[in-house]
Amino acid sequence: FNYILIGFPALLLFIALLFGFGGEGMLSTWSSLFYSDATTTQVQQGFTKFDVAKLNLPAIQSGAWLSFFFTALAALFIWLYRSGKSSAVILSALILLPMVNGFRFNKRFVATHDPREWQSNALTDYFQNLPGQYRVLNFVSNAIREDYLPHFGIDVVVGYHGNQLKWYDNLLGGPGKTNMTNANFLNIVGAKYFLLPANQQFPIPLGDKPLKQVATFGQLAIVQNDNALPRVFLVDQYKVFENYEQVNDTILYGPNIFRDVVYLEEEPTLIYTHDSLSTDSVWISEYKNENITLNANVSTNQILVLTENYYDGWKVLVDGQETELLRAFGSFRGVELPAGTKEIRFVFDSDRYNTGKMITYLTTIFLIIVFGGYFGIGQMRRKKEENELVADEQEESN
Repeated sequence: FNYILIGFPALLLFIALLFGFGGEGMLSTWSSLFYSDATTTQVQQGFTKFDVAKLNLPAIQSGAWLSFFFTALAALFIWLYRSGKSSAVILSALILLPMVNGFRFNKRFVATHDPREWQSNALTDYFQNLPGQYRVLNFVSNAIREDYLPHFGIDVVVGYHGNQLKWYDNLLGGPGKTNMTNANFLNIVGAKYFLLPANQQFPIPLGDKPLKQVATFGQLAIVQNDNALPRVFLVDQYKVFENYEQVNDTILYGPNIFRDVVYLEEEPTLIYTHDSLSTDSVWISEYKNENITLNANVSTNQILVLTENYYDGWKVLVDGQETELLRAFGSFRGVELPAGTKEIRFVFDSDRYNTGKMITYLTTIFLIIVFGGYFGIGQMRRKKEENELVADEQEESN
């Protein structure tokens, strides 16, 4: 046990020293041993995973030292208790270590703000009064922060925090967001409005319908794109691809046929017959963060496309019956609707999250029992010893 107690922190110290003094040389050796494809896998044009690692080398080095520090501290607490130099109270510090480290780690991704700093104005009021579900692309981020509009419930194209799901991040164009001026991308994600400088035109055409300026606010202009797809729509034609990377390439550089043909990664189960005169329809009746309800008028089999990000934590119920959630266009949600469907509900209910929550609850209960039992038994033992001592003193006095 002592070998492990000393040896594991020593190993992490050795690794920290290697990264600290070896730098890129150690990073290259590490990648060749554990991530041999890092130098050949591109995250965007001319930029590999190894290039990303080099940019993050200072974080890797500090992370190695922090891993050693926290592990050594945990080993020290255990040694102090086992050697009798400290009471069991010090073991409670072991619970605090991951909490402290978790706070240190999470603060890079979760920032808090005083809501009074985020005041609504004529621009946010304008968007909030628009009907339907749409997305805004902000080309004036030097004047309006990218995360400003989402604070008021206004959906944006680029994501709210820079840590998007992988498939959407690839469709967006990676860290550089290189596809923000790709017409197919903008239309499929439902980018109906653009924030532009008032004297600037959008650089590319987006389809048959011309862009039109619908409002100005000082030096800012709002431009409307009527070529953008609606948030939810129906199709009765599909094309199956092997993976979402192939789907992305076809979306970005292929024909704009998304309103008529949905791209899937698996063969659907229903049979579809194309009807160019179909009057089937679907609309949003309730739209919340964890619950989206749609109603439909479907006389033939249809595939519903909801341009919200696909994630396996979402469950979909068609007329109350849980149905398989498909990944449509490599990033969004698709559902097969049999003829006669009336209601579709998307509910966030992640098995992974529920399992983690249950483990957390059980671990907390276990720790309470262990520490409560330890201190409770210790207290009972001390009382027993005190009673025995008093009894012995009374017996001696007699």
